[in-house]
Amino acid sequence: MRYFKGVSTTTLIVIAVIISILIGIGIGYGIASAVVAPTTVTTTVSVPTTETVTTTLAPGATATVTVTETITTTAVQTITTTVAVKPTPKIKEITIGLLEPLTGAHAVFGLEAKQAAELMVDIINNELGGIKSLGGAKLKLVVEDVGETPETGKLAAEKIISQYHPPIVLGAYISRITAGVAEVTNREKVILVMDALVDYLTQKGWKYVFRAAPKASDHGRSAARFVLEMAKKHGLTIKTAVVMNEDSIFGHNVAEGAIEVYFHDGVLIAKAIKGMGFKPMFIAGAGACGYTDPDSIKAAGDAVLWYTNTYSYNPARPTPWNQYIVKKFIERYGKLPTEAGGIIFYSIMVVKEALEKAGEMFPDDPLNPDHLRQAFLALDLEDKFSIAAQLYPTGRIKFNENGDNIYAGTAVLQVQRIGGELKPVVVWPDAEPGVQPIFPRPDWPGAKG
Repeated sequence: MRYFKGVSTTTLIVIAVIISILIGIGIGYGIASAVVAPTTVTTTVSVPTTETVTTTLAPGATATVTVTETITTTAVQTITTTVAVKPTPKIKEITIGLLEPLTGAHAVFGLEAKQAAELMVDIINNELGGIKSLGGAKLKLVVEDVGETPETGKLAAEKIISQYHPPIVLGAYISRITAGVAEVTNREKVILVMDALVDYLTQKGWKYVFRAAPKASDHGRSAARFVLEMAKKHGLTIKTAVVMNEDSIFGHNVAEGAIEVYFHDGVLIAKAIKGMGFKPMFIAGAGACGYTDPDSIKAAGDAVLWYTNTYSYNPARPTPWNQYIVKKFIERYGKLPTEAGGIIFYSIMVVKEALEKAGEMFPDDPLNPDHLRQAFLALDLEDKFSIAAQLYPTGRIKFNENGDNIYAGTAVLQVQRIGGELKPVVVWPDAEPGVQPIFPRPDWPGAKG
């Protein structure tokens, strides 16, 4: 087994496969805590009693006899008790913050996340009746641009917290910016539901962070598993593998995930740069490579034909709510949602489920940050009972103490030519109807013609 070690500024598994990796809500509420007067309850009780009656026979009888007889009568007894009814807080509105890159190099991701958030808040408020355990509380979305650096991310987090006091915020997609945001939210005891993927964001001991999305190493594992499964299915042996990752924490996390899976299957993978003068068996992207995004396909053309990429969201997942949300997104924005929007779809629904749980567990103080944290940790969401789970690639969401989803997983999309057009289609773990993975690449010299 040969392996190669190196670092690249792009992220491509060559097997002679290349796995490539390129990274490319406070208390805005009012409690209508109307004082409930004590209630008076009147109860009627039947009580049997006994009387003794003496009867004297009429005069003139041969004898006068006294007879004692028992008569049962019913006495009505009224008991009045006073019961104190505990008031249920009715929250009118909960402010939820969204911190995303809306300008600069990463704006394409942040702008779609904003679109997705606006759609989901609309659906929660107008179709799902708000947060029912909190008296139908509506969500109010406030948005702030995090810019392009950790410093601008910190400033955005401080601004949104001081101005709107959200108990929960979501963001900030780019991992280094999210790290800056998390420092502020954790200090201020505001729950942060992240849509960034770098592993260490949930390994720093921050108490108030949660991430439903798969982390970077999950993407690496998924890419490697997909390639190994396809090779086995087609009777192919992988003799050489190269992992090319960008020189960042994200890139290293994805690469390590891929290597972990390959070692598990008894085959060595090394991070490497290998000359690209040969035609590999396959090229599999892991993470935010962008190979299968519609905009990337449009820009790259045939250069990305047959490429695959792992996705934190599956737009083709055939659950009723996923199909409905995708349809609504296309109707409103005229395009298929990508990963940036998809993560927000299920993350905001997780927020809704956590708020519902907090209302059930802590009706007296549901938006207390420690109560919210306990509510998030108490969630165990499955397809059958949860909209959030129906939107998630694996159909299951449950958080560990670090805030990561223990059932995290990805989908794999591949660029295929369908009807003369290049399109991204879901090929793994469950291919969408009428679609099969193309493996190996047809231009690989070892491919069967």
